[in-house]
Amino acid sequence: MTIKRKAVKEPRVAYRAKRKAGPRLSTGIIGLQWAEVENATQPIFLEKDGQPVAVVLKYADYQRMNAGRAERRRIAWHELDSLLAQVHARAQGFSTEEIEADITSARQEALEQHHASRGRG
Repeated sequence: MTIKRKAVKEPRVAYRAKRKAGPRLSTGIIGLQWAEVENATQPIFLEKDGQPVAVVLKYADYQRMNAGRAERRRIAWHELDSLLAQVHARAQGFSTEEIEADITSARQEALEQHHASRGRG
């Protein structure tokens, strides 16, 4: 004999599906027409209470900006590797542990200075 399980009703929970806002909704909220975006020669800054909160730019400009950022990051890492090789070549009187400790300390100092200059200090 098999036992039939009771169907348990789950309580109804109110929820709303997240949907992307269509162009008509978003243009009504921020007062920006798609033609303005398509014809823009510079990024469009969106403000709330006089403070900038977002930037609208063409996708091609966004891609170009990110490609440049990746290239600069690659060059910076290459330069860092080159400097590290120079340090290892010159530091014959120091142990590997001492060199690594100095490098770690220098990296931490550089990171702290970077964060401080960007206001995250």
